[in-house]
Amino acid sequence: ILQPTTLQICWSDTHLYVAFACDDKKIQATYTQRDDPLYDEDVVEVFLCCSDDLTRYFELEISPKNVIFDAKVFNPNLDRTNMIVETEWDCAGLSSAIKIAKNAGNTENENWSAEIAIPFAGLEVETPQKNTKWRANFYRIDYSHPPEFSAWSPTLEKPADYHVPNQFGWLLFGD
Repeated sequence: ILQPTTLQICWSDTHLYVAFACDDKKIQATYTQRDDPLYDEDVVEVFLCCSDDLTRYFELEISPKNVIFDAKVFNPNLDRTNMIVETEWDCAGLSSAIKIAKNAGNTENENWSAEIAIPFAGLEVETPQKNTKWRANFYRIDYSHPPEFSAWSPTLEKPADYHVPNQFGWLLFGD
């Protein structure tokens, strides 16, 4: 891994909280509108399948400019052949924050962090009970040279493809 990323996740009665910390040689982010194609630049992504149906999941992205991409995904063949991405959907109540800082002693490198508060109501689900399991994956795209595509649960696809729900890991809601 050329550009390390750390991930932290916790939850409350109302929200799932996701935090990414990203080392970066050069942040590339120009998009400014919700649901712009953030995945074409530096971004972190959260994919959540809140049921046993892997054909339906949520895609949430945040750029270093604190721009959000959120969509419901219907992926009937579990690949991209007939995938429908509903960008008209907005995760109601979603909030996010970004922090950008220069790395100490190195004027070339920067780092950025993203924090996302995802309300369960915005995902149209009840608050998970203890020991509930969801399928999920967490990604980072970095367009430094060379570009880097990283995943919490690798999809093993070449070229990189994050819409592989069979490769999502398990997110366990615990104490």
